Amino acid sequence: MAKIQNKTGASVERENFYGREQELYNAFVKINDGNSLILAAPRRVGKTSFAKKMAEICREKGWAAIYLDLESIRTEEQFVRLFVDKLMETEGIFPKIKEWVTTFFENTNIKYKDLEVKHDKSESDLFKKLHDLLKVIKDQELLIICDELTIFLNYIIREKDGKTNTEHADYFLNMLRGLRQMSECNHRWIFCSSISIENFLKRNNLSKSMNDVTQYRLDELKHCEAIGLLNALAESYGYTYGEGIAEYILHRIGMALPYYIQLMFAEIMDIKCEIKEPIQTEDIEKAYEQLLGKQCFNTWTERLDDYPEKAILWKILNNISNGPDGCSRDILESQFSSYDNPSQTVASALSILKNDGYIILNDKGKYVFRSFLLRDFWYKEYIA
Repeated sequence: MAKIQNKTGASVERENFYGREQELYNAFVKINDGNSLILAAPRRVGKTSFAKKMAEICREKGWAAIYLDLESIRTEEQFVRLFVDKLMETEGIFPKIKEWVTTFFENTNIKYKDLEVKHDKSESDLFKKLHDLLKVIKDQELLIICDELTIFLNYIIREKDGKTNTEHADYFLNMLRGLRQMSECNHRWIFCSSISIENFLKRNNLSKSMNDVTQYRLDELKHCEAIGLLNALAESYGYTYGEGIAEYILHRIGMALPYYIQLMFAEIMDIKCEIKEPIQTEDIEKAYEQLLGKQCFNTWTERLDDYPEKAILWKILNNISNGPDGCSRDILESQFSSYDNPSQTVASALSILKNDGYIILNDKGKYVFRSFLLRDFWYKEYIA
């Protein structure tokens, strides 16, 4: 078994990506058949790692692939500049477009490399130029990954003069739609974000701008893959498990995501240090308790600031965190009896929290945290 690194928090690539063989195969079939995809999955499922692995697979099959991280992008101009930069860096594409690049940015409001700006042009002209540039490589099989799309969209719809600028996001999304629907081009797109794209589109009535993109669901690892990841980590770092301990780790975590598995394993290694005796139950319990006091869960609370309904979301999560049994819909609605429409208020909030991976509806009809770690962190930090 190839050794893997225990990277917690950052996306992984190449040999550090573990499992999901069936999902990867199915995704490539859809892309190869002409579909673009939204990776629809809760936070921390590993969407970025999955998208980068898809890029590796496509390259192995003779495609070109570019990865666009939109987290620090603020304007359409920066988006186009990043897009072209990545195309210029891509083997197999650069020779086809290098003569176009100097003329591409002429008469635009972008400065590219050492090219001097002549005069301003509108954003629509800018996307028209990108449209024309992509036609130059229309026969090249190309995968375009746009990561952190929602973070960028949230930035460009920020309030101006007290109004939310959804028209700006609508314009950008429709320009992307125009690029996707270039029937003469053999290009496919993958969209993903740490904040739910589905929630953003629904809340801002923009779903129609991406109704040509297939939602591709990712969830936790299969049980056998989760056990395999634990075994691979142990082998890579020279540890062994006591009898039933790998199963016990998954039981304590409550959600078999690589992120949580790797967090637990990193904490176990800190406890064991250089002692290579088999990992036992007491090591797991100590690691679990130590994790609850760490900052690795703070992003879950910080992400709530991106929602206008954050006070409602906080109240629901506080109620659900009170115990492992969670809360029924009726109990949650009773907490909002003073609202004009308690049922709709709760329904909308639950949809957001489910899509973003905070909660699920269990087989007993109760809403519970998907991750036991996150639930116990939440209770310890904000309730106890």
